[in-house]
Amino acid sequence: MCGICGIYDRSSSAENTIAAGRKALQTLHHRGPDDEGEYSDDRIFLGHKRLSIIDVSFNGHQPVWSNNKRYVCIFNGEIYNYQEHRESLINKGYTFKGHSDSEILPNMYQEFGLKLLDMIKGIFAIALYDTHTNQLFLMRDRLGVKPLYYHINNGYLSFGSELKSILADERVKRKVDYQAIYDFLSLIYIPEPATGFEGIYSLLPGHYLVFDGIESKTIQYDFPEKLTPYADSGEAEREVEKILKRAVNLQLVSDVPIGTFLSGGIDSSIVTAFSVAESKEKVNSFTVKFPDQDFDESYYAMQMSKYAGTVYNELHIEQKAVDANLLKEVLEHFDQPFADSSSIPTLLISKMIHNKITVALSGDGGDEFFAGYEVSWRFPFALRLKKIPVVLRKMAIAMLLPLKYISTVRFRQYKKLLEITFNDEHVILQNFFSYLKEDEKEGLFEDAFLVNNNVQPTTRIFKKLWDENPSEQALEDYSKRYSLPGDMLKKVDMMSMKASIEVRVPLLYEDVITASRKIPRQWKYKFGKGKLILRNILKKYAPEEVVNKKKWGFGIPLDKSLTPDALEFIKDTLHTDKALIYGFIKKDKAYQWLDLFFSNANDQLTISRIGLYHRVYMLLSIELWLQKYKPC
Repeated sequence: MCGICGIYDRSSSAENTIAAGRKALQTLHHRGPDDEGEYSDDRIFLGHKRLSIIDVSFNGHQPVWSNNKRYVCIFNGEIYNYQEHRESLINKGYTFKGHSDSEILPNMYQEFGLKLLDMIKGIFAIALYDTHTNQLFLMRDRLGVKPLYYHINNGYLSFGSELKSILADERVKRKVDYQAIYDFLSLIYIPEPATGFEGIYSLLPGHYLVFDGIESKTIQYDFPEKLTPYADSGEAEREVEKILKRAVNLQLVSDVPIGTFLSGGIDSSIVTAFSVAESKEKVNSFTVKFPDQDFDESYYAMQMSKYAGTVYNELHIEQKAVDANLLKEVLEHFDQPFADSSSIPTLLISKMIHNKITVALSGDGGDEFFAGYEVSWRFPFALRLKKIPVVLRKMAIAMLLPLKYISTVRFRQYKKLLEITFNDEHVILQNFFSYLKEDEKEGLFEDAFLVNNNVQPTTRIFKKLWDENPSEQALEDYSKRYSLPGDMLKKVDMMSMKASIEVRVPLLYEDVITASRKIPRQWKYKFGKGKLILRNILKKYAPEEVVNKKKWGFGIPLDKSLTPDALEFIKDTLHTDKALIYGFIKKDKAYQWLDLFFSNANDQLTISRIGLYHRVYMLLSIELWLQKYKPC
């Protein structure tokens, strides 16, 4: 893994472009502390920071050139099937200095052009420059595992692995994208291609961009569409097991120490089990332990480690472990509003493993494509409830009232489930993924914010999804298009690379995703239990208590983890008239949440414990972003 950046500017001098490019490159040092390289001519600068993984010698240095010296390339990520392509190119007469995966890319482009995107499998952000035509190509992997941002303005283009590299150039104006902020307060992340900055975008997963110094165009390549479903669930299990074993085997290729993230859940357990089976070395597994039993899965991780035979490593996050400095370090690093609080333990465990390994395999992706989340069965259940006559659903809500005095949490959950069935299907879908509903946001923003900036409801995202696929398959479409690249994968990339750690995701290997799409959703779950295909595979490799455990989210009990100085920092930052966020968010509404949070007085009838601290965390994220970059 590495960091890449570049500037294409025909109007500035080469000296100015190189100076701006080098400044941008230094912002990415954490992504590649082992080496750096650059290429420049009279119109372009390409910069690369290297975290040495495959071929750690100088032969793995970037930029890399094609054999005909026409194409120069920088690249962040891993090409898992590079060896087969390397051998094929050698048979065609190509030569290579070393054995890194980066060397195949400009040579594959020389041989196949953009067809290379249909041939390579991996996680990548690629920048390739044609020195004859002066065309720059930016390419991103199909699921957006590796980030790639860009800005284009009047013949000027800059790009980078992180926003900070683009923002290092003073010529890039910092303007608030108000629509992005509005959507953020529903989703806790900004849906791509938006970034929070007007005019700066994320290249969408499965897309490439072409720029010649004048015009640009973005084209989708993505996955094949027509697939034949498996004949039965048994065939599906056998094929997924075989493909996933191969995926793990390919992703164990490394010239530096490698291990696994082991939460104790289904996904990380199956990746760990296959890592042990496929690795020639002893596998290190890494686990987070929380004092709050509602969040702690370490018992199951330990049982899985013993069963599989890994070297067990455990990170204890104490009850008061998140101080003000850690909060600022995490939130400011994203360079955009980002409020998934599980980024905190992700950074902590990445720092822990840094001293032992450089590469970790994770179980990310299993929930999204094998029906692991509760929404996998709750959403279709809500669709079925919607078919019940309205009067009966209203009677059911009234009958829930006694439950209020037994369990406020269950009362709120069941009442919400019934209430959302009175909406259109796409609104029901949105409710399962929104931390703030549209009506709640209407009372949050200043009226001028909504009117002056032509802000549209976040509902538009879910209506488009539903219109394109009016079925429960819309759940996977949402994950693939929005939540994975915008939230889960962004969190893992940013936090692991901050600690100079590479994270690989076998469950998001292209062939695994293709296999998952050939499995009818009804084979993936039954009410109350998801990932049936993966569970049945795991039975051969894990103890029964791990196979049958319920789904736990990887999060942190933020309210119990904050130190006194962190609480004081939040109060000083948000509970003040000086907060920049109150330029467009109503202070009295925000203060209501803050008062509940600090007094611990929430009765959970309307807002859950997690929901409340997510709201506070969202406000803090926006405020620190505004303070850091001061976008107008």
